[in-house]
Amino acid sequence: MFNNSEKKDFINIIIANQFGDINCHELKSQILNKLYAETNNGKMYKYRCVNEYSLANLKDETLYCAVPSSFNDPFDCKFGIELETLVSEKYGSVFMDTTLCFKKFLDIYKGGASLEECTERERQVISRWLSNKELCRFVEQQIALKNEKLLIESIDENIDIILNIFNTCSKNDDFIKQIECAKPIIGEIFEHMNEEQKLEMLKGDSSLKDFAWKMGIKEDVDEITRLSLLNQRLCPSQVENAELSDKKLGDIYRNLAQIIDNTYRVGCLCTDNKNNLMWSHYANGHRGFCIEYDFNSPCDEKNELCILPVIYSSERMRFPWKLVLEIQKEKTDIHREIAYAVMEALVTKDILWSYENEWRIIISEKTGIKNVKMPPITCIYIGALCSEEDRILLKDIAKEISVPIKQMVVDRGEYTLHAIDC
Repeated sequence: MFNNSEKKDFINIIIANQFGDINCHELKSQILNKLYAETNNGKMYKYRCVNEYSLANLKDETLYCAVPSSFNDPFDCKFGIELETLVSEKYGSVFMDTTLCFKKFLDIYKGGASLEECTERERQVISRWLSNKELCRFVEQQIALKNEKLLIESIDENIDIILNIFNTCSKNDDFIKQIECAKPIIGEIFEHMNEEQKLEMLKGDSSLKDFAWKMGIKEDVDEITRLSLLNQRLCPSQVENAELSDKKLGDIYRNLAQIIDNTYRVGCLCTDNKNNLMWSHYANGHRGFCIEYDFNSPCDEKNELCILPVIYSSERMRFPWKLVLEIQKEKTDIHREIAYAVMEALVTKDILWSYENEWRIIISEKTGIKNVKMPPITCIYIGALCSEEDRILLKDIAKEISVPIKQMVVDRGEYTLHAIDC
């Protein structure tokens, strides 16, 4: 089984083909090579319950592709949304630039460096800091501090000066506005924290969840709502803004899912016809059947399928805020990166589902097609607990479409299944 990094490389191949960056013949070759490495010589399987829709797919040699919202996993094909990622992507470079610039300022203040070693922009900022008496007094205090308690007291007394350091350095008007709005909130937070909590925050040893717990916020909620509850507890004046932010992010989460539903359909396959859990979960507790498709067979040029291996991860796929923020990039580059991010979201699942070893066929909703034409069916497998009535029905269809059929049998000594001729 190839790893997640190789799977992501494979997605890049698919995207490259969509943007004309790769030869179609080369793409087909790479898809087949991956399929051969993961399957029994290119064989893929679909577990089905016995009903009119599955039997129609069997007769027509088609696969039903569903809208993602109909899947049994509510996380499937959805981006995760969190404020930490947004803040990091939107203002991370500002924090980094400010930190680096302030380090140079300290070196110059202590006499270990000179302004001439700085860029023009750094010289402008550092000169303003050097002429700021309150800031210089604060720096002198930090140099003279002997213990952590004094450090905390100093930060308590000079929180405005610390925030102004970022305002002075930043050229981002939106960031400056956000810092100004955050001043009263940060002040309230510091006022409600004890020394231990402040020290943990300064050291970076405490997560938002830890902090919220210590502040009495013990509800079982996500990061966005937790932050809203913290605002309600610490900054009553900001409750309305916090609730509005929570609602907006909730709307974004739902709208993204709706956009994906309106744009794509997904068909699911796996690489194993003897997977006990798959028989239980998708073939009505071994009472259904399993279809074997041969992707090694020649395929109609008009029926090129976009088939991708599922990435199993303990980390949820996050919405790529940076693509929304990087407006300076060329449109083609942004479109390519968005296409990659969406495709990755469509094939990323919680690692708990890894037993499925799933591959997915992705089609555009715009085509109006729900049932895609598949490679030839090379075998039908009847579930070990399939009723006699359904068994006869499946045998008749197998005969009608000239496909071999086998019966799954439970091993009498081990947890395994056998496929025998019937």
